[in-house]
Amino acid sequence: MPKNTLRLCPAFLLCGLIIVAGCALDPMERLSEDVDSEDPAVRAQAVLQLANLRDDRAVEALVELLESDDVVYDKAGVALVKQGRELVTDKKPDPILTQIANVMNNVHAPQGNRARAAWVLGEIGDREAIPALRTGTAAKTAGGDAATAVVDQATLALKKLGDGSEGVAFDLAPELFASRVVTSLPEVPSVAPPDEEDDDEDEGAAEAAGSAAADEAADADEGAQGADDAKADESAQGEDDAKADESAQGEDDAKAKEPAKAKSGEETKAKAAVPKAGG
Repeated sequence: MPKNTLRLCPAFLLCGLIIVAGCALDPMERLSEDVDSEDPAVRAQAVLQLANLRDDRAVEALVELLESDDVVYDKAGVALVKQGRELVTDKKPDPILTQIANVMNNVHAPQGNRARAAWVLGEIGDREAIPALRTGTAAKTAGGDAATAVVDQATLALKKLGDGSEGVAFDLAPELFASRVVTSLPEVPSVAPPDEEDDDEDEGAAEAAGSAAADEAADADEGAQGADDAKADESAQGEDDAKADESAQGEDDAKAKEPAKAKSGEETKAKAAVPKAGG
């Protein structure tokens, strides 16, 4: 084999190993499953990891949680503020701002999720979001009523961006995400209408209760199965004992009959040996 070929083989092998390792270590494979978990704690942990991940898919996953999750959408919003402040793009319109604005304008999404999206647009601090936020100040529900929570947050976000005002302080200070990697995401006040807040609390409690009930049911099934197994073992043992008793009784009866048979045989022989009278 030529020497050049021998030199190239390790290089190709190394490249192959890097590619395979990269595929095997893709964090989005696991995170994509975690964001769909029924456990809110698992989803919340996934949000934190997505906040630190430089990947377009991470932003898309966070936007989906912001739009449709009923428990961790606030955390997803905070994570998107971090992503939006750190990611600089020359694309027009900005893809992150566009995706978040779409959530704000989705009349079929809960008002709390939409209001949080408007809040995110203001907290990112990019004035490119002003046109979208102006649209948000006239937000409606699917029934045509004013989406008050969305309107309020869009109006406040415009003030944060200095549109028609001297400006309002951000809820999340600019230096909050100075570190490239954060170990926790700050809690933020709810922006959902009161009725949605109650619903979210009820749903969270229902999820926890459902999980506990499922665990109890599993324990009960295991207990019932154990009881059934124990009864089956006792029944089988009882049958074995009964068979053993019958066998032992049979042997005792057989042994008891053997002397009787022997005695009967001896008597028969004795009778045969006695001569008949007049013989």
